Amino acid sequence: MKADLHTHTTCSDGTLSPSALVSLAQSRGISTLSITDHDSVQAYSELTTDDQEGMRIVPGIELSSTYKDTEIHMLGYNINTQHKELSDWCDKCKAHRVQRFYGIIDKLKGLGVALDIDEIPNNPGRLHIAQLLVQQGFVNSFQKAFKKFLADGKPAHVPKLRLATPEAIQLIVSAGGTAVLAHPGHGFSAHWVDTFIEAGMRGIECIHPMHRDRTTSTLLTFASMKGLVSTGGSDFHGSRNYDRENIGTFVMDEDMLTTALQEFGMK
Repeated sequence: MKADLHTHTTCSDGTLSPSALVSLAQSRGISTLSITDHDSVQAYSELTTDDQEGMRIVPGIELSSTYKDTEIHMLGYNINTQHKELSDWCDKCKAHRVQRFYGIIDKLKGLGVALDIDEIPNNPGRLHIAQLLVQQGFVNSFQKAFKKFLADGKPAHVPKLRLATPEAIQLIVSAGGTAVLAHPGHGFSAHWVDTFIEAGMRGIECIHPMHRDRTTSTLLTFASMKGLVSTGGSDFHGSRNYDRENIGTFVMDEDMLTTALQEFGMK
């Protein structure tokens, strides 16, 4: 039994539709999947009953937040995707994505990088702009696009709409979900965990492509010490060369999944 609790679709910044992602996951032997699009639950309204046949789906989301001037991503599991406050926040983020997209385009133009845009993507983000920069010959890779123009602090960067991390946790909890800290292996201080626990966080993502084996082991021990559930996933987007290798590889085993589902209130 394989479980991947961190994936993305075209409803945020992924390249596969929800249906296509489920199909790919099934082909890689995954039997439990969570779509955790950035600040969006749209994927769950697009999935059909046929899409979900033979697959356990854990309704999820990945909320962007900030704590002490550091970007923190918070995963939410077994959420009510129809929850009004959560839906309102997602709608606000969707509108902001369009504003941010054009803001980045304008900054690039001011830098002498005039992108030719036929149409705005469904859920525009930096990955879409990076793709245009590569396709139109301004850079030779996604990594170069971010390093030169799009990453935080770079000349074409426009801030993303974010909640304070305790607010993100509380929003997940209010939607009936379980809040789990996403990919903490880089740029995160363990001293912040107690604050997040006080806000309602109940888990840490220990298995992730950015985590080396030693980091994963350390996080698993740390989560256990703090009484937190451990989760994991591929963080699949489809836009990176290694994405298709990661899906089906960075997974939770049956014991870890059983414990996590109990914490989520699922069987």
